[in-house]
Amino acid sequence: ALGPALGPALGRVPFFVLVRKLEEATNALRNERDDTLEDTERTRADLTNLDEQLSTCRAQLQSKTQTIDKLLREQRALEEELHSAIERSKREEHRCEVLQGESAHMT
Repeated sequence: ALGPALGPALGRVPFFVLVRKLEEATNALRNERDDTLEDTERTRADLTNLDEQLSTCRAQLQSKTQTIDKLLREQRALEEELHSAIERSKREEHRCEVLQGESAHMT
């Protein structure tokens, strides 16, 4: 009575064969699910690792940016100091020339 209700093709296949095929298909789906879960976990771990690397790189970039900013400030200060020293040197040189001129007039 079951055979005709399931259709002519299923009616000719023994029930234990159908059960075995169903179990094989179920096992294949379980294996595929397990593989997918493992892949998902690996991907999640990779993403966590990449996120940590990104955070580390951002911190390094911030530190290097601060170092560059500090070095640029120091460079500007040294340039100003050099400019002031050059100006003082020019004034001293002019003063020496004036004194030499006055000295030449005195002699």
